[in-house]
Amino acid sequence: MMNYSFLDLAKEVLERKNVPLSAEEMWEFAGQQGLWERLNSSGKTPVRTLSARIYVDIKNNENSYFTQVSKRPAKFYLKDKIAGLDQYEEKQEKAGDRHKFKERDLHILLV
Repeated sequence: MMNYSFLDLAKEVLERKNVPLSAEEMWEFAGQQGLWERLNSSGKTPVRTLSARIYVDIKNNENSYFTQVSKRPAKFYLKDKIAGLDQYEEKQEKAGDRHKFKERDLHILLV
C-alpha cells in the first residue's frame, strides 16, 4: 500500500467538501475528519507543507488534479470539477453583497 501524502489529503478533502478551499481550510477540515492520522508527517508547519506541495504539483505536473482558483486568499480546487464552479462563485458574490458598506461607515468618529 502506498503512503498517504499531503496531495492525497488535499484531493480527498476537496472531493468531500466540493468547494474551493485554502490550505488552512483543507487542514482544518482534514482534522475534523480524522485524516491527519493517515499522514506520515511529524513536521511543525503541516499547513505550509500542504500548501507548498499543492503549488509545486500545479507548477510541475501538467496532469495535476489541482488548480488555483483565487490568489488572496489562495484557494485551490480540483481541475475535473472546475465546470461546476460558476454556481459556487455566484453564491459567493450574492453572499458578499450582504456585507457591502462604505468606508466612512466604519470610521464614524473620523468623519
